[in-house]
Amino acid sequence: MEASNGLEVEAPAHEMWRAVVSRAIFDLFSAIQMTSHPDEARVLRDEALRFLTATSGGWARSRYDICTMADINPHLLRSRVVAILEGADVPELDGRSSLSHIDEARAFWEALKGEDERAHAARAAITNNPKPKRAPKRQFPKMRYSERRAAIFDLLKEKGEAKFKDILLALDGDISDHGIREVLNKAINKGEITRNSVDFTYALAA
Repeated sequence: MEASNGLEVEAPAHEMWRAVVSRAIFDLFSAIQMTSHPDEARVLRDEALRFLTATSGGWARSRYDICTMADINPHLLRSRVVAILEGADVPELDGRSSLSHIDEARAFWEALKGEDERAHAARAAITNNPKPKRAPKRQFPKMRYSERRAAIFDLLKEKGEAKFKDILLALDGDISDHGIREVLNKAINKGEITRNSVDFTYALAA
């Protein structure tokens, strides 16, 4: 049977699951006396708050599942809890003493809302300022090996000798780094080009 005020846990059916909901309510709004350290109490209160108020994610799914098994309306439960956190009067719960830590629960609620607002602002900033797109990879003209070889040999014939970076700069826009290295390595292996191991210059073989 559904609770009349959204916070009550009154029917004997599904008692175990209703006890879970009741425990969360009292962890949020009452003094937590079952912990040995204040930090543990804050964690329990924070978890209870998230369980009772989350609108999405794991906490919201957990509340829906448990409330379903307890025959409690999960949306009504959340709305009544949020109303109290926003300042509404606390209903009497079967004559039990009033929940004693309302102000502390409300402080936790305000902090949680602040976290949500900051997270929303961060997501909006990312959406409004997407990462700049990378420049497209440079496309070099498709040259046959013989054409690349002729261009590099002509350059070395003109300059006499040149370092790799000088060859790359001289042929910039025409032949890629990989294309130049391929020609040089093959020519060295054939003995057509020499590479000075001291200053790393390339020259046509004598």
